[in-house]
Amino acid sequence: MRLLIADPTYANRLMFTRVLGKLVSHVVYAVNGLDALRLIASEDIDLMITELDLPVLDGLGLIEAVRDMPAKASLPIMCVAATTHRGDLARLSGLGVSDFLLKPARPKDLFDRVNWLRTRHASTRSRTNLEIRSRLLLADSDPHFLAFAGQILERTFDVITATNGMEAAIAYADVEPKPRTVICSDNLSMIKASGMTRVIRSLAAAAHVPPPEILLLASEAPEPTVAVRDFDAVLRRSFVPALFTAQINRHVLKTLTTFERLERSLHTEVPSWLSSAMEESLGVMLGHEAKEVRRSEVIRGKNPVVARLRLAITDVDVPLFIEVYCDAAVSSQLASRILGEPTDFENGGDDVLGELTNTVAGRIMLNLSASGFKASNALPSTVRAQWPDDTDHGVAERFFHAPDVGDFCVRLAFGDRDPVPERLWTVSALGAAPERVTSLIVESGSADLALRQLAL
Repeated sequence: MRLLIADPTYANRLMFTRVLGKLVSHVVYAVNGLDALRLIASEDIDLMITELDLPVLDGLGLIEAVRDMPAKASLPIMCVAATTHRGDLARLSGLGVSDFLLKPARPKDLFDRVNWLRTRHASTRSRTNLEIRSRLLLADSDPHFLAFAGQILERTFDVITATNGMEAAIAYADVEPKPRTVICSDNLSMIKASGMTRVIRSLAAAAHVPPPEILLLASEAPEPTVAVRDFDAVLRRSFVPALFTAQINRHVLKTLTTFERLERSLHTEVPSWLSSAMEESLGVMLGHEAKEVRRSEVIRGKNPVVARLRLAITDVDVPLFIEVYCDAAVSSQLASRILGEPTDFENGGDDVLGELTNTVAGRIMLNLSASGFKASNALPSTVRAQWPDDTDHGVAERFFHAPDVGDFCVRLAFGDRDPVPERLWTVSALGAAPERVTSLIVESGSADLALRQLAL
């Protein structure tokens, strides 16, 4: 389940995250109503928990705006507030709010009620998915292509066919339940594809059902005059079974290879995973919130260091790395705050930066697991290095400023990185069997603590 927490108070966001950690796979945060609205529009959110007393745009205004978004009209919403008026409760009920909690919320109540919402929403989404896959409208002027494509699509869908735009619009209006997917070619007569799209979306609005996903089958690259923006995706119209099937899998059934899903996540889900993982890890280590900043705001320092940890993803041959960069003085300051005594990079700063990376990686691995990826990790290594290159591709990254400590860059990167010598934790040098190391890591919950025990 993907959760949005809209609350201006860091302590509240942290409490919600800790209590609900076992129920959710992905958490994003907003500190005001406008930021929450942006996240609702850009992220695939399953549940929103919002404080009513939000800055910029208050909770009621946020909920009203969400309910005005057709695609989010049924999004489960839980409201949290210290007090509320009877009139507010009436408005919340009228807006279809799923639940309301008075502060301070008891952790067990919060967990139980969100779990109930999660179960109910999952069953609703499952029914919706069955409807999406059950009926599809295919419109093309060529009966040979209709026969070819229909034979492939009928393996998964109840297919309705039409030979022109008018026939397709009438078929959509007459059939129940409405098709949730429409595929139309750019060769339609009577009503062209763009016009048919507008008619079908109007019919969906009149029937009070969500508009269907509409895909254009283009015989060749669309001309600039074709209103491609009217369609959810553009597919190549092909009689090659493998090509046509691959496009249907990708754009309609949404099935990708493990690497393709991971690569897509790198630019969609992973940045928010990095934000929450780094925010939570630094918050726990320092006892106060770390602020996310832009790349241009980072003070890099003259002695950059990096802690790097390699992840292995099942069915993905390309290596994946979690990296945390900062200046050596910043890692020393972080270590001094945690250890309670002055220290430098070689005598504590490297260990603490490695442990921070290990903690971030652990949270990322939980997200990966919840998203269907099987991941395992090696131990982190910490060395002096250059700050990451702005032109490095295949990377998701976020930047943070920790008050009284300094600035950090956290990255998840594809591809081979620079070789990293085993400076921090060299198991062979400790003379420990791998089984012993694994056992200690499981018992202690921390690679750093486990290897410290071996060193003693």
